Amino acid sequence: MLQSYPVDLSILRCPHDGGAVERSSPSRFACSSGHGFAVDGCVVDFLPPRAAHVVGLARAMVYDALLPRWTLQHLFGVRPALLEELHELAAGAARGGTLVDAPCGSALFSAEAAVRAGIARYVGLDASAPMLRLARRRLVGAGVPDALLVAADLLAPPLAPGSADAVVTSLGLQFVAPREVALGSLARLLRPGGRLYGAAPALGLRASYDRRHQTRRVKDFPLDAATLSDELGRAGFVDVTVRREGALLVWTSVRAAPRSGP
Repeated sequence: MLQSYPVDLSILRCPHDGGAVERSSPSRFACSSGHGFAVDGCVVDFLPPRAAHVVGLARAMVYDALLPRWTLQHLFGVRPALLEELHELAAGAARGGTLVDAPCGSALFSAEAAVRAGIARYVGLDASAPMLRLARRRLVGAGVPDALLVAADLLAPPLAPGSADAVVTSLGLQFVAPREVALGSLARLLRPGGRLYGAAPALGLRASYDRRHQTRRVKDFPLDAATLSDELGRAGFVDVTVRREGALLVWTSVRAAPRSGP
């Protein structure tokens, strides 16, 4: 359980009422309204009871192995260095503060970047507890034993508003709908001036990805190169830059400061 390593839980919030979450037993957390959440090994699990984790352990391990060796280059047409650089930028923007990695997967590109940047707190959020266990192993190996790992829905991340200095969302936004809700949730996590770094596939940029999308039994939700900048703007981001790399759209943006005055 979480007693085996020190973790700052003050960032956690109940997804039902926004209240602070505290330990109620060695294997449970609860908010002041009585909503309870399980601690599954190293992972605080905010997913609904009996919810099926979207990726099992075997599939998580295969995905983790194939991503840098095959998927990035053959499906998306990019080199691993592209995502390494994106995560380095995000970690650098959170130096001395909090980096939220959502979805974090196995923390393949974030673990070492977090150490090099000297962030104070790493929070990994994913809908797969098995993937989060792989992330825990990698983070501990890299020297981040106090990472907070949370199984939760990206549409309703159970984290305090304004608690992140930077957020990185890498190869996950295409699995979430509606996207405007997900982008709004990520914006709320950031303090004003905090930065969002992202990468996700879009249709019409690379034939191999387009074919894969068309043949998928369960379709995902690829980005639209023509509308992403506007979507980010409506979610509360400014200074948006978007570029195309293979099948991916890669972007940086800044959480706008709240408007003052009438």
